[in-house]
Amino acid sequence: MAPVAEGYGGRCPSGHYCENGTIVPSACPAGTHRDLQGGRRREDCAFCPAGWFQDQMGQTECKPCPARFYCPPTLQEAGGVITPLPCPRGYFCPGDAPQDSPVPCPRGTFSSSEGLSRAEECSVCPVGHFCGSDGLTRPSGRCAPGFLCHARAVVPNPTDNTTGSLCPPGAFCQEGVLAGECSPGFYCSGGSTSQEAVLCPAGFYCPRGSHTPFAFPLSSRNTDAPPRGNKPRGLPVVSHW
Repeated sequence: MAPVAEGYGGRCPSGHYCENGTIVPSACPAGTHRDLQGGRRREDCAFCPAGWFQDQMGQTECKPCPARFYCPPTLQEAGGVITPLPCPRGYFCPGDAPQDSPVPCPRGTFSSSEGLSRAEECSVCPVGHFCGSDGLTRPSGRCAPGFLCHARAVVPNPTDNTTGSLCPPGAFCQEGVLAGECSPGFYCSGGSTSQEAVLCPAGFYCPRGSHTPFAFPLSSRNTDAPPRGNKPRGLPVVSHW
């Protein structure tokens, strides 16, 4: 027979438990609930499951965890969730995920802030950096020399021409960004890491920003000047007739 609370003149009410000899029903503690009457002891109050919480005593049901927070499963010794926890950095909490587990920010993004509710709130991996795994709180690192990293790069050496590419011909790249043009007297064919990537060979000229050597034109009697600027480094000395 279920215990009777004398003050209530009937069965122990839901949201409470009534131990033998009790006069006043005991409220189920915060973090628990009981939706049936006739509770006999504290253990008859059920812990709030993952994704739910209860911040009040004597309740018949738990409350769903709101967006931007999560309510993790707890050990029985610790009791149920009383106060939702802020969604951790590197994750977002939409409030409708299975069992309210935080969802990691996807590759190509990160989050250094708590309390996100949507993937769109994760920060885009910035230019010159890559974000190579889920759930990052900061970018994985700088991109490799000789490569350009645009937004949302997921590897240090992207070649998809969307998140990044090889350093373009005629230029050199450091730490995932364009660092400048190739120096006069040198050429940069693509993926270069230095402004003096390859020395212009004899018989050719290389203006600033060259991606390939240009043949040095010779007349039968004299030497024509290069089309642009002064004679760059790396040119041979040509004798006149």
